Amino acid sequence: MNTKTNLPLLAVLCILSWMPDMASAQGLSFQRLDKGLPTNVRALSASTMGVFVAVQGYGLYRSLDDGATWQETYRNDAFSVQSLVATSFGAIAIATAPAETQTQMLRFNGQTWSNITTFRQIGLTITELLERAGTLYIQTEQGFGVSGDGGLTWQPFAMPAQSLLSTLTVLHSGLWVVTDNNDIFNRPNSSGLWTKASLTKLPDEAVIIGLTSIFTSLSDTLFAAGSNGKIYRAKGGNWEILSEGLPTNALIGSIQTLQGRVVAEVILGMETRLYALNSN
Repeated sequence: MNTKTNLPLLAVLCILSWMPDMASAQGLSFQRLDKGLPTNVRALSASTMGVFVAVQGYGLYRSLDDGATWQETYRNDAFSVQSLVATSFGAIAIATAPAETQTQMLRFNGQTWSNITTFRQIGLTITELLERAGTLYIQTEQGFGVSGDGGLTWQPFAMPAQSLLSTLTVLHSGLWVVTDNNDIFNRPNSSGLWTKASLTKLPDEAVIIGLTSIFTSLSDTLFAAGSNGKIYRAKGGNWEILSEGLPTNALIGSIQTLQGRVVAEVILGMETRLYALNSN
């Protein structure tokens, strides 16, 4: 479901418990944490229902102890998982099988996986699906849709032109999204209208390939992954680098927030690694 980068979504689990307010972002670094999973991880997501991973050629795995151990919950070595979203009710996996032309949606209710087709009210081919603050958003060949009842019903949803749905993130103030021309738009809760944000461009002409956020009762913070292999935090209308601990000459496949944790997929040559932003 991602932008779509078509790169494996990998994961790491490390609590982001403190966000220092220093321009140099001292005290924050990324640590590798990707042991205990089979090879060829394609997607990861987490919610209060657990941490879910799709493994190419194996199936779908779930962890109830923050990745210390994993259990196989669905076995199918024939389909190719495009994306995986842990939700407030379980999880949703988007996949295709070699002999099928239509997208398959699998829904996990906490116990078993089942096939659902209600998304076809919006389109037949899913290019992106995600959950934000209990609401499901979808992108198909026909446009965007939204569901507030766990995918049972869908309605069209207006987005800025050329929006990258995988970058959609939620702050207390409203929704944020990046377009494929590297602009950031905001939809305040008060107005419900999309407007272009006043944030500066990323340094070094980097393109934003991922956007996520962490918010507390005191503040909202945006994080962006750049095409230059660096990760940034928004501060005062500008961006500061948060890349200590990441390998040099690497690419960022994706970033996301999992249960209050900022996590990153890092691509180094032919190898994929898992990192988490951690306070030292």
